[in-house]
Amino acid sequence: AFRAYIDLMDAADWLRGEMSDQLATFDLTMMQFRVMEALFRGGPQYQQLLSQRFDCSKQNIARVLKGLVKVGAVRSDRCRLPSRPTEEVAREAWMRVLDSREQQTLGRLCRRLREGDVVKFVKDIRVMDREWFYG
Repeated sequence: AFRAYIDLMDAADWLRGEMSDQLATFDLTMMQFRVMEALFRGGPQYQQLLSQRFDCSKQNIARVLKGLVKVGAVRSDRCRLPSRPTEEVAREAWMRVLDSREQQTLGRLCRRLREGDVVKFVKDIRVMDREWFYG
């Protein structure tokens, strides 16, 4: 379990770094990209709903949206996105190493991990570490 956790974290860190580098070429932050993706998938949304979805303040979402309006990624009157952002294409390219079924499985597993009992997992890791260290 611990090795799988480390592999998952390494993959997530690598992907986050790659995404950040790609987004930086468009002067976008990860949060801006996530908000753009939410608007692209869900259409126009209230700032309050976006702040709840990303667990941040409404003021933070307002700042993110202001930056997106400034670079022309969204319009404040209707919050429409360009037809197909380049970042979406890049993200899909990374995921093409997995077929559709594997992508669905990965998504389901990630959702299960987020719903899991992190406190229990950390306790289990500490017990395993102690057993390994003390023999």
